[in-house]
Parts: sequence; structure tokens; C-alpha cells
Amino acid sequence: AVVAVDPSSPVHGGALLGDRLRMMWGEPGDNFFIRSLSSGKEYGGLGPHCADVIRALNGYGFDYILVESVGAGQSDVAIRDVVDKTLLVLMPESGDSVQFSKAGIMEIADMFIINKCDLPGADATEGQLKSAVGTGRPICRVSTVRSEGIEAAADLLLN
Repeated sequence: AVVAVDPSSPVHGGALLGDRLRMMWGEPGDNFFIRSLSSGKEYGGLGPHCADVIRALNGYGFDYILVESVGAGQSDVAIRDVVDKTLLVLMPESGDSVQFSKAGIMEIADMFIINKCDLPGADATEGQLKSAVGTGRPICRVSTVRSEGIEAAADLLLN
């Protein structure tokens, strides 16, 4: 199951729950479910009912529940309280060693993925990330364009 949280507008309060439009669906009959939520007025990267939805999905017997928070900022760490593992997805040139050393979301990540590693700057991003977080947490490079690292990333999540 997937729980995808999208940000709510600070102007009108609505949210475009568009994550499901980009996701590939399995075959009919596959045990797959997606629930989109808005963040509402909540801070932390999750919506007010996210924990309840996760509990319900657990009750329905889903083996795995992937929770995607809103595009989180440094202090959006509420996800840590509702999941077993936290994965932070970064892109090349998404920060430097100072940015990666800041408190918050970098501290709670159990593992890191450098997405779009086929783009320039991936090596530098990986080096800066390793320098900032050390060797205790895995870093995986993924490129969907080149079909690289996808299985390794899945193994990290599932094991």
C-alpha cells in the first residue's frame, strides 16, 4: 500500500492529490492500494490523519506500507513516529556538506537514495553525503533512465 501526502495550499486550503497519477498500477487483482492525503494545516510533512490511515492499512493485512511525505524541509521529521524505516531521497546538487550536516531530516534517515544519479553532480553529492553522515547508514544510487540501482534500493528497504 502507498500513503501519499501532498501539501495543502496556504491560500485556499485545497490540495492537488496528484501522486497517484504518476504511479504505475499493477495488474487487476494485485494486492495494491494507494491513499492520497492532504497535509492540511499540519507541520512535519504528514497530514492529520496519516497515522490513522497507516493503522487501518496494517489492519487490512498489507505486508508493506510506503509513506511518502510532502516535499519535506529540514525540520519535517514527524514521519519518524509512524514508520519503521525512513528513506531520504536526494538528487545531485541538492545540497552540500554544510546542508547535509544540519539537524533534522538528515538525522532521522535510516538510509539515503541519490536519485537521478545519471545527472552531473551525483559523485559530488555522494561524497558530501558520506562525509556528513558517515558510513553507518547506507547510500544507494538510482537511475531509472539507466535502470540502475533499483533492485539495490528495494533490497535496502525490504531487509
